[in-house]
Amino acid sequence: MRTGCISKKARIVNRRTVLGAIGGGVVAAALGDRLWPLIQNSQAQTGASSVDMNRFNVNTSGRPGFGTLGDYVFLSPTKLGGGAHAQDLQSGKTLAWIEYWNYGDSCPIAHHLAAYPSAEPRKGFEFINSAQGGDNVLIYGLPTEIKQRGLLEPIWGQGNHLYRVHYDGQQMNLIEDVSETTGVGLGVHTVIYPDATGFAAADGQKDVAAFFDRPPLPVLAKDDVAVGELNKGQKTKVQMAFSADWIGRDRSGSMEANWFNGGTLRITRLIKARETGLYDLRGSKGNKIDWEMVPMAEYLVYTGQLPGDAPRKLCGLDAVVHHPANRYSAMVIRMCSAALIMDRQTWEPVCCLHMPEGSPGNLPVKKVSSNPDTWEVEFQDIKCVGHEAGFSPDGKFFTMMNNIRQNNMPVFDTSDADPRNWKKITFVKDPSWVGDYPSPFHLCFSMDRSKMFVSVLSPKPAKSAVVAVDTKTWQIIKKFENVGPDLQTMAVTYDGKYVLQIFSGQPLHHPVAPDAADQVGGAESRPAAAACTVPRRRGGACRRRRRGKLHHRLGARRWHRRLLLAHGCRYRRGAARHLGEHHLEPAHGAADRRDAGCRRGRQDHGHRRHCPRRAAAPGAGDRRRTRRQPDRLRSRGRFHCPNLAARAAPRADRGRRAFGGRPPGWCGR
Repeated sequence: MRTGCISKKARIVNRRTVLGAIGGGVVAAALGDRLWPLIQNSQAQTGASSVDMNRFNVNTSGRPGFGTLGDYVFLSPTKLGGGAHAQDLQSGKTLAWIEYWNYGDSCPIAHHLAAYPSAEPRKGFEFINSAQGGDNVLIYGLPTEIKQRGLLEPIWGQGNHLYRVHYDGQQMNLIEDVSETTGVGLGVHTVIYPDATGFAAADGQKDVAAFFDRPPLPVLAKDDVAVGELNKGQKTKVQMAFSADWIGRDRSGSMEANWFNGGTLRITRLIKARETGLYDLRGSKGNKIDWEMVPMAEYLVYTGQLPGDAPRKLCGLDAVVHHPANRYSAMVIRMCSAALIMDRQTWEPVCCLHMPEGSPGNLPVKKVSSNPDTWEVEFQDIKCVGHEAGFSPDGKFFTMMNNIRQNNMPVFDTSDADPRNWKKITFVKDPSWVGDYPSPFHLCFSMDRSKMFVSVLSPKPAKSAVVAVDTKTWQIIKKFENVGPDLQTMAVTYDGKYVLQIFSGQPLHHPVAPDAADQVGGAESRPAAAACTVPRRRGGACRRRRRGKLHHRLGARRWHRRLLLAHGCRYRRGAARHLGEHHLEPAHGAADRRDAGCRRGRQDHGHRRHCPRRAAAPGAGDRRRTRRQPDRLRSRGRFHCPNLAARAAPRADRGRRAFGGRPPGWCGR
């Protein structure tokens, strides 16, 4: 899993369009981006319309490029690339990037990141990036010997780093490894406080969540100073840290019964060591399972397929999200499909929201010990597992995914000032959400809270989908099918017009999105009229530029005779009477000899097709338009012959050979 952040810049572009995959560093880092319109005034309709994104391919014209998204900076991690980079959505250029390999991390898996807001992100911004490591690098099926070579030991290869990074307008600087300065090593979700005075982080392998303050930026050191020397100035402090443990009612039964027959969730306040002032949770210390719970991997846990030191105690506490009013935070418990509500003023849990359909929605929390502080929540049963969660921007609603045994999204009314009065009011459902897949996975809200966007996961290599939900009725009003493989987290632009959807890998083609007339909740979109979003010079422009350089350097005759066709292109010619002496040279026919010589029983037909108006050319009356051939079959088509070395040098009589002869080594088509 991975996420991205958007930093706002000054100018906003008013365009309601959806783009396809963003190019540049995001794609190069094996991170995809797909954008969807966030139309604020769309009306709900009966039933959800559907858009099959396979209809929009790279050859479709009318596709907008960079500059239409707005004047923003998009920050994203590079996962196995081991760092993060910031991309200018106005120009498509990467502003800066950082790689944690350079700072001594021998196995950085840059995971989730969150950026503090910045009024002028071009001049600087700060962000927190969690990084996994250790055995997590082995779950991707890579044929690596990184573990056998000792790169995962000692602590620098075990992961669970919290990197604090600052962009100063020119480069990214690592200013602190929070896991080193606090002793709390976490490798999954990081979420900034609504007032930007700190952040929270969690890790589902350890079942630990911690809350941190935000110290002022220190005076940055030089690039060649070691990481330990970079942790200067005022350091990040832990405001509070908690661990969670599951105590199943059926402890002697199967792994599945350990959870689904009910039990107790125990929350414990963690205390740092008095001697060192640090917590003892760096690296893999405290891991209950050896690997991260990848999407839908809760199934691997309760079927006993995920190894570790204490899988029966696993809760899956790997995320913390904050209520916009900035007092309460929800600690997400995946194995129980629940969210423990923490009061950040008293630092005590208030209640526990339980998500499954058919289960009570709000469970009480009981304090059972004071040394250390310990609280418990009783669950009569666990009907399903859960995943991501979030509050609406106005703080009036909370939702979370139920997965595997139930595939839906409960919606809680959180408008009451007391979380113990928050109630489950409805569910977001779809008839296709049956069985393990497809399954709701990640979510984000529009800025005005009128829409909620949900990524719907299908297992690889199948492509996943995105749906738009009307938050007045909590009904799905639009579906975007076949977006890309393994859709992950999303980020919404501040003008409320676009959502950036990260996915894993790159699809076989880049689907474009609906045109400007297609609104959320409206009619099914039609293909737009232009090609790829990725900014690049078109092939024709490249050839024209190449020809211009050759023409300038060699002159018209030598340029055409010797080098033009070697580049697999021809320029468009007029009638023969306008070409003069150059057209009548034998070299012109010799250069085109491959057309006549590569077809059995045909002579000069390629030249006739190339020069339809020349009276002397056979078949001059046939004025069919030239058909463009693939690059490998056009000029230098003799590369199909196995004896390439024997024909690497051109024949001495190439310019004088008559039409119709077959060159030495000809192998046909």
